[in-house]
Amino acid sequence: MLEDRNYRLSHCIGCAAHDRGGRLGVVADLEYGSRTDRPDFLLVRRGLFRRRTLRIPVEQVVEIDLDARRVVIHGAPVGRVHWRHPAEEIEDAVEAPFGAVRESEGRPRLTNVMPPRGCVG
Repeated sequence: MLEDRNYRLSHCIGCAAHDRGGRLGVVADLEYGSRTDRPDFLLVRRGLFRRRTLRIPVEQVVEIDLDARRVVIHGAPVGRVHWRHPAEEIEDAVEAPFGAVRESEGRPRLTNVMPPRGCVG
């Protein structure tokens, strides 16, 4: 059984790596060091535009399914980034480009704006 696990670890390049939160990336390479029959680390590539590589010890690999091309990892050192659209964060922000718009004497007036040079006012 241990030999079967070592075989599967040695042949998991290209498998999708998952943890309990979902897909981490793809096993891009293996790093051998202490032994020649099994790797010590899986190098998992993640990211679509900004690629990052995670170095995951084989002790954290819980399941290897070569038929489904899937590796399940427990306790991967990954921080999930929850992206939000910038428009969602602008609810309380000022919408005018140069300051707040206030009505003064029936007409809108910009505040917090420096007057142009040479103007006296």
